[in-house]
Amino acid sequence: MSLYIIFFPKSDVYREISTSIHTIFKRYTDLVEGVALDEAYLDVTENRQNITYASTIARYIKTAIFQETQLTATAGVSINKFLAKMASGQNKPNGLTVILAEDAMSTTSRKRLRFCGTASD
Repeated sequence: MSLYIIFFPKSDVYREISTSIHTIFKRYTDLVEGVALDEAYLDVTENRQNITYASTIARYIKTAIFQETQLTATAGVSINKFLAKMASGQNKPNGLTVILAEDAMSTTSRKRLRFCGTASD
């Protein structure tokens, strides 16, 4: 049997920073789906600033996060959550990657999916 314990000695600080970052997100959209203290999906199709490109919003958010918290952020921009998550993993730390709709199929076909077990395990 294995037991993994994650201990965050400053969890109150992490929550406070997370709240600050989510406040920055809300400047652009109310459609924020928090995934973890340090991760969220934003739908900026229609946004409060009337900015045309999601990549521009991502740059503004990354800049605000750094100016207000001194932390870097990595952003992935795409047409859905799956592709945005893939994009966000490309240029860590402090990156910004965009996967356009016309590149979605070629991007996913280049990635190998790794299965971590089967039903018979």
